[in-house]
Amino acid sequence: MTKTDISVICPLYRGQEYIDAILEMLYRNQEKLAEAGKQKVIEVIFVNDYPQEKISLPQSQREDVRLKLLEPGRNQGIHRSLVLGVEQAEGEYI
Repeated sequence: MTKTDISVICPLYRGQEYIDAILEMLYRNQEKLAEAGKQKVIEVIFVNDYPQEKISLPQSQREDVRLKLLEPGRNQGIHRSLVLGVEQAEGEYI
């Protein structure tokens, strides 16, 4: 498996509706990096901070964008959600 270059942490609170827009932005950025000859592998870690909402992630449209979903099971607040994401991150840069 190829190493992860960049980890992006996205805490979600009632955030299912934003996932597609976040991924579309990342895909556009990946295209710009590729055009510049700077291909990077990005992992996106979504942290569901609203356990009453079930989050479903689409399949990644690109091999160089990996998706993870963390569901701690209770509301922790944005700071703890970010810390949880950082603890699970594999990227060289976060």
